[in-house]
Amino acid sequence: MVAIISRASRRPIQNEVSNDGVSLAEVAAPWLTAAAAGFILTLKRSAAAAYLFFLLIGHRAAGTAKIGLHKIENRFLKLIEAVRGRGQRSRPEERRGAVSFFLEQIKVDKAETRRRANRRLISPP
Repeated sequence: MVAIISRASRRPIQNEVSNDGVSLAEVAAPWLTAAAAGFILTLKRSAAAAYLFFLLIGHRAAGTAKIGLHKIENRFLKLIEAVRGRGQRSRPEERRGAVSFFLEQIKVDKAETRRRANRRLISPP
């Protein structure tokens, strides 16, 4: 486009009313200036809109990550409290005292193992 304008500016267009020549560059200059200004303004507005869009997406992603990490943290906290024996208990567990769930399971497994061993000793093969 620049090449066309530069070539056209060298060859003046003859005006029928007067002998003065008007170049194509003088005719096209206001139109090109307005088009360039509109293009630049459009690019600036598009860049600002894209920037705000990515900020919004980033904010939502950070909020979602925060919620997810908070849920994971709560799950680990419940597990840690259960290992320490301070976790949430159901009604029957509350009556047994402050024994951790894992210690209670070990006790149950030992009793089950003894019961199976006694069964094998008593019953004939």
